[in-house]
Amino acid sequence: MFKKLFQIIEPANKILQTRDLNFLAAINLIESAKHKIKLLNYRSLNAFQDIIKEVDQFVIDSEQEFTQ
Repeated sequence: MFKKLFQIIEPANKILQTRDLNFLAAINLIESAKHKIKLLNYRSLNAFQDIIKEVDQFVIDSEQEFTQ
């Protein structure tokens, strides 16, 4: 879930850190990110369960990497 959030906000984050900041582009990216986050929230009523599943899978994958 957090990975999805970071993917959504990454473009706005990058443009906000540039020297030649284009305010209109930044505002558009922020509005787009807000919209995508709302959609993500509506789609994932069981967001906490999704996070738990992702963590469990990460642990399983990590254990395989460490045992090989």
